[in-house]
Amino acid sequence: MKEFMPLFASIATGIVTLTAVWLTQKGNKKVQKDLLELQIKRDEMKEKRNELKETLEIYNRILKVDGESIVIIDNGGALEEFDFNVYQKEVRPIFYEKYHLLHEEVAERVALMDQVIKNCNLFQEVEREDHMELCGNYNRLIRIMRRNIYSFRKEVQS
Repeated sequence: MKEFMPLFASIATGIVTLTAVWLTQKGNKKVQKDLLELQIKRDEMKEKRNELKETLEIYNRILKVDGESIVIIDNGGALEEFDFNVYQKEVRPIFYEKYHLLHEEVAERVALMDQVIKNCNLFQEVEREDHMELCGNYNRLIRIMRRNIYSFRKEVQS
């Protein structure tokens, strides 16, 4: 029996060593998996933030055009008139450069305005209601874009 003691000691040492290696590997695998998942979440958040920045850059360009050009003509107290040319040549192309990045409510307003303009072109006449609807939708668009920019600023500052 004494002759087998060194053999048992060697086997026991080997089993303990293999068990320790196995447990260490298992722990390392879990840590690596958790780190990878965390990195993926960070990358996704970074990508969403970059997309939001691109969207806000579009809004900034629209607001710049809105400040430099007159899309809604104020007739001195009379009903406002929508300038189709300015909207279609200067504003609308900016929206469609990255339409897929627009916030849902902005994209819906743009689509509503496109439908009204399409109907005006189809019937080859623009009625007072069309001007009112387009002016209302355009003003809402501007408010929504400003609100989104304001929300972004608040988020950055906090």
